[in-house]
Amino acid sequence: MAFVPKFTLRSADNLTQLYIFPAVQSTNLPQTPRETVTISNLRARGAVVIDGGIKSFEAIVEFVLFSDTLDYEDIISQIDTLETTIPINTPFILRMDKSATTYYEYKIKRIVPFEYSDVGTDKRIGRQKVTGRFLTDAW
Repeated sequence: MAFVPKFTLRSADNLTQLYIFPAVQSTNLPQTPRETVTISNLRARGAVVIDGGIKSFEAIVEFVLFSDTLDYEDIISQIDTLETTIPINTPFILRMDKSATTYYEYKIKRIVPFEYSDVGTDKRIGRQKVTGRFLTDAW
């Protein structure tokens, strides 16, 4: 079986795993947040490139909450757990596996609400699509 990366949320001190994102469907990670500044002169040839440091970007993780018993209350309980575990404006570390032993890590904060896109189609019976948007390097 092929390796499937796991997305986990960890405490700001990176000692405690707080949440495992279930059934991740889509993401824009990994990204290289390195930025450079190019300085060019109209009278000279070429340009000078200066390291601009690390820039913030929006990390997006789209995942699905499931209820094996097709239970509305189970999905709502999972949503409540998600909302209380990952409050807005709290520092976390988002970890994305590269392999079984290596990973990418991003310092993040959730600054916007989670998006629940299935609410109009299946009334949260059995599953709920969720989009989490996090700002990297925000602390």
